[in-house]
Amino acid sequence: PQYPINTPIADLILLGYNQDRALSAPGDVVLLTLFWEKPQNPPSAIHQFTLRLQDESGQVQAEWLITPSNLPPDSRWRNQELFRLPANIDSGTYTFSLNDTALRTITINAPERIFEQPDVSTAVAEAFFPPDQPPLTHLIGYNLLDCDYVDSPTCIVQLIWHANAETTTSYRVFIHLLDENDQIIAQSDGEPANWTRPTTGWAANEYIIDEHTLVVPDSLLDAPLALRVGLYDPATGHRLLTVNGDAVEIPLIP
Repeated sequence: PQYPINTPIADLILLGYNQDRALSAPGDVVLLTLFWEKPQNPPSAIHQFTLRLQDESGQVQAEWLITPSNLPPDSRWRNQELFRLPANIDSGTYTFSLNDTALRTITINAPERIFEQPDVSTAVAEAFFPPDQPPLTHLIGYNLLDCDYVDSPTCIVQLIWHANAETTTSYRVFIHLLDENDQIIAQSDGEPANWTRPTTGWAANEYIIDEHTLVVPDSLLDAPLALRVGLYDPATGHRLLTVNGDAVEIPLIP
């Protein structure tokens, strides 16, 4: 193990553990690998332990149950556990503990969160939700930045999201620039805010500013254009739903 410990916990011995990271962010997944030994004649029991994440004052911020494999006496084995950090956790140094045994610390860098609605030049107010579930987020609206096309044909579209609930799925945002024939002429695809604000780290009721850069062809600068915006799960390709489908189309208003 990366960190030998050789400590009895209940009727097992925790030989040591590996922790895959010392620095993380809200909503990230941490991998903990535990190395166990079962004595020759332990009491017969189903083992279940509690892993806690505590702040510097000792307050528990999250906890998970661990059930090691039930292997025969006089054996050694390892089990790997994945834990997702709370989306609303604050910056700080936290300590993992297994029952009453302290393990390593982890430093969490939380983003600056916005809980008052930012200004939007074009309102949208469209809900996005998984099938048969309440809305996960609302697209409040968008702003256009640096879209004078004098020095460059690029245009920054600043989407404003409002998180309604936390999620364990890291959705990606797609934004399509459409011409008057509904053809895609430019697009952007990725995790929100240039991959810095994954949806797994969105706290309920916060606003997320999500910027995307699009290149507008010179021949279409004066044409009527529209934006198609949505979110999807990259693992399955499934999109979050809207009232009228699986994306929202809105006019691009300079």
